[in-house]
Amino acid sequence: MQTAQKEQKIVNGVNVTELFETIDAIGGNKEIAKFNFRASNKWINGGQNETVVDDYDGACQTFKRDTPFVFRKDEPAILLGTDTGANPVEYLLAALAGCLTTSLVYHAAAKGIKVDEVTHLFGQPRSSRVSRDGPERPKRLQRHKHRFPGQGRCHSRAA
Repeated sequence: MQTAQKEQKIVNGVNVTELFETIDAIGGNKEIAKFNFRASNKWINGGQNETVVDDYDGACQTFKRDTPFVFRKDEPAILLGTDTGANPVEYLLAALAGCLTTSLVYHAAAKGIKVDEVTHLFGQPRSSRVSRDGPERPKRLQRHKHRFPGQGRCHSRAA
């Protein structure tokens, strides 16, 4: 016996039909909402290190990628590195931008709102002043900007 195939609703590249099916499934079993992502890091030389992201747990099972993601990190020459990769702060800003963008687009899709473009600009004040107590640590992220072309801008501060 064949069952009728449900039409898939796609908004902003997000399969909203599957999104709501996933939310419903979580309502029936909260354990499937638990995810554990892992990353292993290895120092190479100087400011260089490499992080590998491979397997993770979610939906009550473990997933292993066919090809692990490898993130090479270094510092620019002015900070005594060899500039062979983005520095750790740049990776953190990229992660923050990606998380914010993905969340915004998924929420918009769930509400049926079409998004044409989203851009973010993040900045982090970084001090290279070092004392015997260690490097000076910034208190907060600088302003980040959200731009929705044709819809104006929204400026906010990250704490």
